[in-house]
Amino acid sequence: MTTELPDVNVLLALHVAEHPAHPAATKWFRQANNVIVTPVSEIGLIRLLLNPAVVLREITGEQALAAASHFRSLPNVRFESDGTSLTDPKVRVTQLSGKGQVTDLHLFNLAVSLGARFVTLDRKFIAPLRSVEQHHVLMLDA
Repeated sequence: MTTELPDVNVLLALHVAEHPAHPAATKWFRQANNVIVTPVSEIGLIRLLLNPAVVLREITGEQALAAASHFRSLPNVRFESDGTSLTDPKVRVTQLSGKGQVTDLHLFNLAVSLGARFVTLDRKFIAPLRSVEQHHVLMLDA
């Protein structure tokens, strides 16, 4: 059974039916047996759900927290505490060149540390990875 850790945008696509990647994320999630959420991925999801420019409607803090809590309670999802750091990485981090990569790179580092696959919609993320690291990534087609 493969363990998978979705990036924040995959989590967002699962929660927002209007998201262009909602069908791809939903298809992946229905087939996933062992999905991890972390403090970082939950915080990222909540932050995006509270942004009306992203979700195209107002969502209260209570609703955003309830969505994250509900997701964590699903039978194929488990919460994983995070004891990793990009300052002591399990993957090469020299490709880090901007603020937009920090969360994904951190979650990828955690996925590798746990022997899991990192699930993403970001095609640009995989390009700088070494081939030995690419097998730890599942790219969803949106």
